Amino acid sequence: MIVSIGSDPSSRPTSENPNNSATVSTHLVIFARNPKPGTVKTRLHSRYTPDQAAAIYRAFIRDTVNAAKKVNVDRRCVACDPPGSEAELAVLTGPGWVLFPQVSADLGERMYRAARHCFDLGAGRVVILGTDVPSLPPHHVDRAFELLQEHEIVLGPSMDGGYYLVGLARPLHEIFRDIAWSTEHVFRQTLERVRALRLTAGFLPSWYDVDTPEQLDHLVDDTRAHLQAGMADPIPHTRACLPTLDCLA
Repeated sequence: MIVSIGSDPSSRPTSENPNNSATVSTHLVIFARNPKPGTVKTRLHSRYTPDQAAAIYRAFIRDTVNAAKKVNVDRRCVACDPPGSEAELAVLTGPGWVLFPQVSADLGERMYRAARHCFDLGAGRVVILGTDVPSLPPHHVDRAFELLQEHEIVLGPSMDGGYYLVGLARPLHEIFRDIAWSTEHVFRQTLERVRALRLTAGFLPSWYDVDTPEQLDHLVDDTRAHLQAGMADPIPHTRACLPTLDCLA
């Protein structure tokens, strides 16, 4: 099932011609899970209850969606896990989004199939972003689309050895096969695959995932520094949630 939310003109592709970089359709896909207690952010359970961890993840989704609205892109999508959770996640995205289910497979196959779905709809450049980097500046995603004008793949390395973003200028199934997902080897193995296939690749600055209580503390401290410097709040929904959990003074 595909759920189209709203009629925001910015969510419509401008062209289906992948050979014209000036008019090619760009699709941003956010990978999100239904924030059901006990199924999301389980590594936070060492400090928080399943209900609290789900509330934090719900705020992460809202902040990721909020940042994505500032990205210059033709169509904004959410790939939903598990299948059938599109209606629940649509409540968090609001209007202007296209929601579709992830396939039941490993992470690599789910990402490939989501990208393939967008290419089949006419996309010429596709960027996939997770919800574990709620403070990621929108201009990093804009830069990913820019790099895809010259490269076949773009990667945003995360500090835990994985990657927080992958961008594709065409379907590349081999990039997602036989990778040790959820380990510190993901980025290295993917880079080795890129080199073996002789693909042109662009890279974004490293960023940090937020999976553990310690990483959440870092997010809070990092945001405080941004606010003290007079910068915009990158995680307003998360900041509104955290005081209720007694982790933000």
